[in-house]
Amino acid sequence: MNAYLKVTAIALMAVSSASAFADNYTDALKSIAVKNPALALQAQKIDAQKSANATGLTLANPEGSIMLQGGSPAGVPARTTVELGQSFDFATLSGAKKGVAEARNRAAETSMAVSWRDIVAQTDQQMTEVVYRRRLKTYYDMSTDIVKKIFESAEKSFKAGEINAVELNGFRLQLNDILTQARLNEVELSSALAALSRLGGGESVTWTGTEYMAYTLPSDFEAWSLESVQRDPLLIAAQGGVDVANSEINLARKEGLPTFSVGYAGEFVQGANYNGVNLGFELPLWANKGKVKAAQAARAAAQAEYDNLRRDIQLQQRNAYDRAATMAKYAQETEKLFAQSSKDIMTGLIKQYANGQISVYEYLTMTKQAIDNGRTIVDSEHEYQAALAALRALAPAAVQ
Repeated sequence: MNAYLKVTAIALMAVSSASAFADNYTDALKSIAVKNPALALQAQKIDAQKSANATGLTLANPEGSIMLQGGSPAGVPARTTVELGQSFDFATLSGAKKGVAEARNRAAETSMAVSWRDIVAQTDQQMTEVVYRRRLKTYYDMSTDIVKKIFESAEKSFKAGEINAVELNGFRLQLNDILTQARLNEVELSSALAALSRLGGGESVTWTGTEYMAYTLPSDFEAWSLESVQRDPLLIAAQGGVDVANSEINLARKEGLPTFSVGYAGEFVQGANYNGVNLGFELPLWANKGKVKAAQAARAAAQAEYDNLRRDIQLQQRNAYDRAATMAKYAQETEKLFAQSSKDIMTGLIKQYANGQISVYEYLTMTKQAIDNGRTIVDSEHEYQAALAALRALAPAAVQ
């Protein structure tokens, strides 16, 4: 197999269909994401918030007093007064306070889903970059070897007088250029792996996959978007804000009802004791003023935030989908172009060179250009896969 066909074969790996290694990608993605330290911190914050939400849900503390009064002037009997009481408010008895706490707990729990989706998306995008760099490494390993051989052929042609020193130096620069690109790619690969390690809490990355995630562009955007929006953690969290606001409206209304108290009162005087049930009430005529209106305004704001967020997510999804569709077409066309034309191009070059129609310099130069074109295959597939990763980031987490 000639040089161009070898490199083209290597490059075409980038557009191969999902293989048996695809499961390794998702397994590695989950194993890295679950180790992210931010998730553990988020879980602690949620537990603390739930504990705070559980406070203040009981009735007011019972109240009691004992008053001792001596008689005056001398001979007037002393008096002892005892009062015990318990107040009852509809906000507590009806469960309105508990309803607010439960709504806040649900909202807190959805924040964990948002964090998980974000960590998974970051890990997915970083793994996509690692796969790309590993594919480039394979490409560079092969093409560097071939360019070295091209340079060796150029040196022989120079000694035979078929090319001059300027042309030979041109090939030397080409060899140096591809060696430099290969070294830079090694640096970028190391950087991508280091970033992946940080996402996994600093542990070494043992995943060695070279296949992208087994994920294809949804054929029906509207159906995909509708389904993903319904499960989008950000929107679920925003809906949680609306639910909290609704529960707070209910609480504010219950707090506007009278508070009742039941107790016992006794007055003990030598030779004359008085005791019995004590009933009382409190009318919140002023203390609760404006609370219902404020809670309703908060609900309107929460609903508007939800509606705006939903529109924004759908627009982002549309843009990400269109980009992915464009990149898919570009990758497919690139694969088709190279797969169909590579053999014909090299056959034509060999024939023209053998017939003396092109010089050795032209032959070697065009062969080197063909090798460079192989990079386009790797890059086009990466652009498509990166667009897919960006699209997945706008849907429910790629792994659960």
